[in-house]
Amino acid sequence: NSQLDEGTSQFSSMFRDLKSDDVGRQITALTELSEYLSFSSEEALISFPMETFIPILIRLLESPGHADEMAAQVMLLCCRCLHNVVDILPPTARIITAAGGLPVLCTNLLNVEYIDVAELTVSIVEWISEDQPLQVLKAGGLQAILTFLDFFQISVQRQAANAAALMLQPVPSGDH
Repeated sequence: NSQLDEGTSQFSSMFRDLKSDDVGRQITALTELSEYLSFSSEEALISFPMETFIPILIRLLESPGHADEMAAQVMLLCCRCLHNVVDILPPTARIITAAGGLPVLCTNLLNVEYIDVAELTVSIVEWISEDQPLQVLKAGGLQAILTFLDFFQISVQRQAANAAALMLQPVPSGDH
């Protein structure tokens, strides 16, 4: 059980640093979290406190607090973390939606500041569209994902087109 306790204290110190006003501590915690999540399995993530971490990741993504390289790094790491959790455990898309993540993701796509953040955001929106297409559509996902379509590499364009198709699938043909 000491491994679980060790993990819990690791998470609580990460969480504390993410909530800190010190961007250096935030970046260190986001880097650790991103690495942890990139090497995690579905089984490992079952015990990960998603409901605690996802809202803070969304808050940091929404307002990284700085308009500089640090902000870019914070946003990129937040996107990596969110991407990793939905990739490994797709039902976490519902936690992202419940935490108010869709408007934040859509805003990032409508105001492309950093291409790598936007590319990861397209991928996250595509994942969420598989599970909750109407919620993404209602949050402005279709316009957000198509606005800068030609700006992306072809592989990202395919993801965006797939997300758009997923959003439109449940819409009855009379509603267009």
